[in-house]
Amino acid sequence: PNSREGMMLKNTECFFRDPDDLGIVMSWQERDGGGADLTPSLITYLGNSESLLIPEGIKSVAAFALYPYDASTGGYVGTSGIKSIVFPSTLLLVGCESFRSMPDLQSITFSGDQIHIDQYAFNNCKLKTVTVLATTPPTLAGGSAFQNNASGRKFYVPYSADQSILNAYKTATNWSSYASSIYELNEDGTIPS
Repeated sequence: PNSREGMMLKNTECFFRDPDDLGIVMSWQERDGGGADLTPSLITYLGNSESLLIPEGIKSVAAFALYPYDASTGGYVGTSGIKSIVFPSTLLLVGCESFRSMPDLQSITFSGDQIHIDQYAFNNCKLKTVTVLATTPPTLAGGSAFQNNASGRKFYVPYSADQSILNAYKTATNWSSYASSIYELNEDGTIPS
């Protein structure tokens, strides 16, 4: 099914392809209460676009979502072909190793304000540019989320006349290890040339 209509059951998880057929496989879970509801969740991507625009409404990306186990090799393999990802403002969680070892991934943009980025989420990618539009630094679980990225990788954060946002990122827990590669966006929100 490509719609949530009529398939919601208490304490049941359902899987469906997005209605716009973008290649995104999502899960939806309805709960009786208690615990954070992080659904809908992106659980994998079956498309072939070089640019992945994750739709608004997605709250989480599952662990190992684009770093699946390959039974033929007996190991995990990063998804190839995707060069850029834009995350929606509704995103709350990027799961552990969800985008690990993606050989073509060069840029990502986070639009949301309350994001938790788990360990090894973007480890061993070829990231050159990470743009974070939140004025408060997202939570990084450990210092491994962006390990082993491209040489010269840069983080871009919102502009503030007094550089308070830049300084908040440079001193935030686990962001401080990336302090020398964190820069402000231009006042108009563009990346400096």
